Amino acid sequence: MKMNRMSKTEIPAASGTNITSNASAISTAASSSTAQRTFLSKYRLHKKFVAAARSLLLVVFLSVWELTASHQIIDSFIFSSPSKIARCFLDMVSDRSIFLHLGVTLYETIVSFLLVIVFSILTAVLLWFSKKLSEILEPYLVVLNSLPKSALAPLLIVWLGATRTTIIVAGMSVAIFGSILNLYTSFMSADPGKMTLIYTLGGKRHQVLTKVVLPSSIPAIISMMVSSLYNIVDQIFIGQGVGMLGNAATNIAFPVNIICTAVALLLGIGSASNFNLKSGAGHTEKAKNYAGCGLSLLVICGVIITVVTLAFLSPLMHVFGATEEVLPYALDYTGITAIGVPFLTLTTGGCHLVRADRSPSFSMACMLTGAIINTILDPLFIFVCHWGIKGAAWATVLGQVVSGIMILIYFWKFSKMKLTKSQLIPRGNYAKEIAALGMASGINQVAMAIVQITMNNILRKYGAQSDYGADIPIACAGIISKVNMIFMSIGIGISQGCQPIFGFNYGAEKYSRVRETYRKAATAAVVAGIVFFICFQIFPRQIISLFGGGSEAYFRFAERYFRIFMFMTFINGIQPMSSGFFTSIGKAKLGMIVSLTRQILFLLPLILILPLIMGIDGVMYAGPIADLAAAVITIWFVLRQFQDMKKKEAGNI
Repeated sequence: MKMNRMSKTEIPAASGTNITSNASAISTAASSSTAQRTFLSKYRLHKKFVAAARSLLLVVFLSVWELTASHQIIDSFIFSSPSKIARCFLDMVSDRSIFLHLGVTLYETIVSFLLVIVFSILTAVLLWFSKKLSEILEPYLVVLNSLPKSALAPLLIVWLGATRTTIIVAGMSVAIFGSILNLYTSFMSADPGKMTLIYTLGGKRHQVLTKVVLPSSIPAIISMMVSSLYNIVDQIFIGQGVGMLGNAATNIAFPVNIICTAVALLLGIGSASNFNLKSGAGHTEKAKNYAGCGLSLLVICGVIITVVTLAFLSPLMHVFGATEEVLPYALDYTGITAIGVPFLTLTTGGCHLVRADRSPSFSMACMLTGAIINTILDPLFIFVCHWGIKGAAWATVLGQVVSGIMILIYFWKFSKMKLTKSQLIPRGNYAKEIAALGMASGINQVAMAIVQITMNNILRKYGAQSDYGADIPIACAGIISKVNMIFMSIGIGISQGCQPIFGFNYGAEKYSRVRETYRKAATAAVVAGIVFFICFQIFPRQIISLFGGGSEAYFRFAERYFRIFMFMTFINGIQPMSSGFFTSIGKAKLGMIVSLTRQILFLLPLILILPLIMGIDGVMYAGPIADLAAAVITIWFVLRQFQDMKKKEAGNI
């Protein structure tokens, strides 16, 4: 009994000690947290100061250079000036002589680059394997790397002559010794324990952008930009080889491409979003059923689109707005590109599933491979084989076929999902849920097709009543829409890169991560928009010139259309990114509403109404008005969703 009483008197004492110890630990942690926040705040301020100082230094340097050259303090013949360099660049772009110089320089650079890579890797491996060899050669490599490379150029010209080989060797001399030393140093200093350390550390909020969002988004951004390049590359080479009517023909054919993309996004994003949500909730097998169903439907729908397009080709081209002059080119181009539609839908939609399978780099490689093939074959088929617009079409199809085959090989050999044959059979219940989550993106593309067809017909009607004629507005609008695709692909790419993060964390009820990821992604989209806005406003003629020549009326209309229609570019990336955000967290209806606001709610009525008042100028002003209105509504929906997430967090607490 005595022992029990002693035990009871000791327990409160021990508890008191623990309470004191816990209070001390909490106080220490709070103090540490405050110190960390103070340090991070000072560090961010320091980084901003450094960035501002660098920018100011650059501005001062360029200003001093310009002033000293203009006042003959320095010899402008030798040192030139920033303004002369800028004017020379713009002149070379205008007369297209820059392409010849860029082609030669690019060839020499690529050859030098590849040779440096091969020699650097081989030499570094040899030095790493042989310690004696590294001790013998290392001082010589250090000395050679420290030599001023510019001093070697005249010596190389004397020894080898003023040839292309001399330039390649000079290019190699700039990088090869430093590359060998850097590779060798990295081999010697590699720490295999660092990877383990990285995976065991928990990420913080401020690391979302640098550690998660950008690494996940970059492959998707590149994939989307490469997808856009299919059309851009065709447009450039067709403009150079066929002319304005060729550009107009690709614009008439463009709705077919948009419809294919609509189906691909509906099925690809829908199946990938379901896969991510079910995986995040721990239902692995069910997640794979959605992936397999989506993959099969992509191929089936692609074949259906091909058959329908070829069966009703001529009526479709008339509906899409073709004039009598443009129609033959549009028939030739669309009749061939329709053959590649199943591979296009498979690639565009399949890349979403590849990214959901945690292989964003392979997704990027698929798109990049097809674009490279298209870029190589376009000039070959158009200028060497003299196939004209048909050559551009065949180049596009072959690129799409290769990309589609790569997607099939991935799911056959390399996929982490390991889909079975039974999971590849389309089932109605899975298809319904895939369509529900992919509807927003798919409907948005369908809306784009409707707007494009309507716009083509409006431009044809009111263009014929203007000084420009019907063909010039259609050709210019087609070029500008393709250029805009490059920018929009950034917003879509950011959204696609973040989809696994949105879906998985929302399914796991980690709402703060979802909100933080969205904020960082939206910031990146706006920054990209500002850059493109500046380019579109300052260099419209130069951009249009890339797609071939034309009359002064052609360039005058194109410049005006570019500046007005694309005036709200800096906020345009928010809408496609937000639509993908809602789809990823299972809010398909909200995603669909957001995706339709610009195209259907605002742009379509505006391009029908404003031309009645303003003529063809009404089409130009419809763009920025629709963009601004859609952005306001989109931001309102996003803020409401954030409030709902905060309420759920409060309920969980």
